Amino acid sequence: MNKRLREGNTTPGEPGESEPAQNDEVSTELEDLRDLAKTRLEELEKLNENYITCQQELEKLKLEMNHMPENAVLQSAPYKCLQSQFSVLYGEVAQLRQQLDDTRRVLSTTKTQHVLQLEQVESNNATIQKKYKAEG
Repeated sequence: MNKRLREGNTTPGEPGESEPAQNDEVSTELEDLRDLAKTRLEELEKLNENYITCQQELEKLKLEMNHMPENAVLQSAPYKCLQSQFSVLYGEVAQLRQQLDDTRRVLSTTKTQHVLQLEQVESNNATIQKKYKAEG
């Protein structure tokens, strides 16, 4: 309408020839926008319902996680993997303890032999010294 006023084709308040066409366009555009708004509102409502459903599922899963039955834990793959690793490590610890006990026994035996050797050397020295004193 403003364009027609500027061009001087019509005066304010005077209906122009293209106004019914513009009204139809505006009505069509308004209807399209209403349809778009309705579609978006429906989509938003669906998303909101989906969000609420997901929140409820999350809460349910949290509860299940905190109250997981023992059988489910014992049958889980991570538990079985940890159990296997524990068995391997337990076996290694037993083997290392055995090696430690063996090493302690060898050390004790070696100490005892060393003490006996020192006593023998001291005894031999004492005997040799007595011999030299007796000769000299």
